[in-house]
Amino acid sequence: MSGHLNAFERYMLADDRASHPMTFTVRMKLAGRFDVDVFRRAVRQALARHPLLCSRVVGTGRAATWMASESEVLVDVAELDQDLRFPGQEKIDLQHELPVRLWVRSSGTETEVRAQFHHSATDGIGAYRFLEDTLCAYDAEVRGTAPAWRPVLVEKLARRARFGLAWWQVLLRLPQELWGVVVGMAMFLLPRPASLRSGPHVVVPADERRELLNYPTHTFTVDETKQLRETARGAGATLNDLLLRDLFLTMQAWSDARGLGRARQLFRIMMPVNLRTADDDDLPAANVVAMVFLDRHLGLFHHPALLLKSIKLETWFLKTFRFGLAFVRSCALIGSIRGGLEFMTRDNRCYATTVLSNMGQVMTDVPLPRQNGKIVAGELVLEAIESAPPVRPFTSMAITPVTYAGRMALVLNYDRERFSAAEAQAFLSLYVQQLHAAAGITVTLPTTLEPALAA
Repeated sequence: MSGHLNAFERYMLADDRASHPMTFTVRMKLAGRFDVDVFRRAVRQALARHPLLCSRVVGTGRAATWMASESEVLVDVAELDQDLRFPGQEKIDLQHELPVRLWVRSSGTETEVRAQFHHSATDGIGAYRFLEDTLCAYDAEVRGTAPAWRPVLVEKLARRARFGLAWWQVLLRLPQELWGVVVGMAMFLLPRPASLRSGPHVVVPADERRELLNYPTHTFTVDETKQLRETARGAGATLNDLLLRDLFLTMQAWSDARGLGRARQLFRIMMPVNLRTADDDDLPAANVVAMVFLDRHLGLFHHPALLLKSIKLETWFLKTFRFGLAFVRSCALIGSIRGGLEFMTRDNRCYATTVLSNMGQVMTDVPLPRQNGKIVAGELVLEAIESAPPVRPFTSMAITPVTYAGRMALVLNYDRERFSAAEAQAFLSLYVQQLHAAAGITVTLPTTLEPALAA
């Protein structure tokens, strides 16, 4: 694999820093007898299907190029109770390392696999596809059969930045995209969204930075997940719209409880959007994603139903007209200017209050048997799968909703320079309670509203 990094990949590389690396993680929880040697072979087979995950970056700036590497991917194996630590630092140096790392912690019958991906090489959908292929290869190794994985076409990587558009479609979209670039970038760069915080800036010791975070997570039951979906549908909205609305309300409650709120305070949620088309089903791991943002002065929305309606209309507009393409075009335009991406990714201001990266229902098309709705690979059952997006300076919280086997999990990554683990858990608990209240779900949570709101 070779070829220049596209505009979005260079943007992700420019936004990568040691304190806030542009990487994300996926965690798989497995039950059943686990064979480490079989897993290592399965990883090698799966990597061969995803060239960007087997490549390093050569050169810098617009000359940066993906180059195939013979390096072995890191697979750190230890007992289940052993700590997970980065090899040197959390940041993945793409000049010298592959874009993926793996940790395996196993008792023999209970296993956790943690995978870290550099966002220049792939988005979450691509990462899940690689892990799907790993499970398929593992299953085939155990059974002594050929892997039953879905096809991938490596040659399609060369078209990954075309987003399914023919030249004439690009021309037809030109007025819309010019408007999106000019107006969208002005709206992105000029307003100053609020940044969430809990206490004073904390200097994190270097040794602590080497430890992988145990991300605060809440998993709804199957019935609760259905109830949340039905609540959104009853309001004529999607579950993602409901999650956005209640995240805005949670941010307001968090700020108000700490005396940080202002009547005209602007909150911004950055939302990754999938730009794949049906023709991309066989695309190897890659970035076919963009960012859109939703801004709200909550002082203007005195009723949650009105806030939800406004979000529903905006997300419909963004998806229908593929407005995320404007962000990609902006990256290309700014990246053509010397120092442009460095300016766009500077770390001295807040660009978004939080990130909501909804993976939706995952692992739905994996060609493996199921047990109670859960994937079976060899003698393993995939009990749960979760992922956590990256955070950047001043965007202190990033949340991924991910639904597997009918249960939606909320996974929160946080800036450990601005939040402690307990404070991050308190924020997530407050968000969960907001969602429970919206859907009329009555439960007893281990973390109550009072400590979550404590200043």
